[in-house]
Amino acid sequence: MEETRRVVVLEPRRLLRELVARTLREAGLEVAEATSAQELFAHLDASPFDAAVVLLDPSSEFPGLDPDARQLLCELKGFWFHVHVVVLLTRGGDALGAEARSLGAVAALRMQDLGATELLQAVEAAARGEQQLQDGGLGQLRAQEAQQRAEGMRRPELTPREWQVLRCVSAGMDNLKVAAHLGISELTVKSHMTALYRKLGVENRTELALKGRALGLQAVA
Repeated sequence: MEETRRVVVLEPRRLLRELVARTLREAGLEVAEATSAQELFAHLDASPFDAAVVLLDPSSEFPGLDPDARQLLCELKGFWFHVHVVVLLTRGGDALGAEARSLGAVAALRMQDLGATELLQAVEAAARGEQQLQDGGLGQLRAQEAQQRAEGMRRPELTPREWQVLRCVSAGMDNLKVAAHLGISELTVKSHMTALYRKLGVENRTELALKGRALGLQAVA
């Protein structure tokens, strides 16, 4: 039996959020809802999700995505590397979609072109780790994951917090800085480090950092 995919939907406006969430639930996906970036991050910290659906309403004041939207996508890519992001744009053209993909989204779709079937296809593909191409095709694995497969690497099963710690270590942070950056105790960081050594089969901090970089983790902003 195929595992149920878990998705979280971010949109502050209740009507839009509930419409998207209901469409996904009716297709059999397990869906959580978030009204803010902080609530989204709390969901991702609390339990594993396969994909996040983020509705963005680009402002006419900026030529591209606004700073808050860019920051959100960068944080998702950096701290929740394992969660595949689908961006739904309420306005704007291909340039905004391309920018969203450059910031880590596996799909960026315009809502005016989107029906329930297309939404479901995009989210299910993202939850499987597939990327929507600019021409609208689905099914190509992200280049990073394809490279990992070619090298015989399998993405490790880490908790959301372990991914965060790994990214910080890959950026060269010591335990004290990791603790301050993530808002946790140094003792908790050490506990996560022990788990990471075991799960990734490494013996020291340098090997752990190299493993994180090999998995494509980016530097912490």
